[in-house]
Amino acid sequence: MVYLQALFGRQTNSDATLNDRGMPLADSDIFKAQMYRNKEQAERQDFANDWKDLRESCEKAKIQLDDLFRYYSHYIRAVKKDKSKEIGLRRFYAENKYEKLKTPTFMDDLESLCVFWDELNNFRADGDLKLSFEDLKYIQCLHNYPNDYWKYLASVYFLKHKESADFQKNFSAFLRKIIAFLFSKFIERPSVNAIRDDVFQGVIDLWATGTVNFKYEMSKTFSAQLEDSHKTKIARGLILLHSYLNDRQSSLLPENFEVEHIFPVKWQDTNYQGWTETEAEEQLQRYGNKVAIEKKLNI
Repeated sequence: MVYLQALFGRQTNSDATLNDRGMPLADSDIFKAQMYRNKEQAERQDFANDWKDLRESCEKAKIQLDDLFRYYSHYIRAVKKDKSKEIGLRRFYAENKYEKLKTPTFMDDLESLCVFWDELNNFRADGDLKLSFEDLKYIQCLHNYPNDYWKYLASVYFLKHKESADFQKNFSAFLRKIIAFLFSKFIERPSVNAIRDDVFQGVIDLWATGTVNFKYEMSKTFSAQLEDSHKTKIARGLILLHSYLNDRQSSLLPENFEVEHIFPVKWQDTNYQGWTETEAEEQLQRYGNKVAIEKKLNI
């Protein structure tokens, strides 16, 4: 366990259950120890420095190291054309004696992927990717999607196209495709199960062809499902998307934007403009009565 002691700066027990901050070991702590162990003695200090830099980069990117390893696992699955059920992160990398961690470009790939997420999570238009306003508004809509599966698609897209001169141009089209599919699918079936298999196939298609070709046929009941979706977790993302589809919305809304009722929930003088209170309540939560608005302006 010498390598663990060197990494964590203290004596470790045989189970190595705590890290240097006295917290239970994250999956990434285990991976770090394995990667350190595989290095030659002369390489270990450089690796420790690189790992520290990677951790700091993740903090700037507003992601955990475990998140980064999870995103990268879907790139590995894409390359291997693996669309099987997802397994635990530690078990995934532990297969074949942690063989996946021994790839020569592994750390470089993690570092570049982290930079990618720094630009997306911090809505940076001045980064290497030169993200456009169109990119950023769609990215913000996806940040308001009810689960993280879109991040697996985005990560594989980046690793596939990061050297492409047309990255930015094609990225906008890619974002539109996945928003159209993921939002529609969630409206129809508001659960992870509805999109999971499509995403697993999508990352494989991305790596093989460079793009996604989701197949979606709108059901006859879609309009009714869309009307009722204001009751689900997709509502906030749809309200934001509606704002950005308005050509007059020429700047990004703050991340902490608020959803405001146009006709107020509480009407001070109980004047419902010709409606009864019951009639008003039926309309209050519908999309037509809501708008995305800056918190300061709302106040």
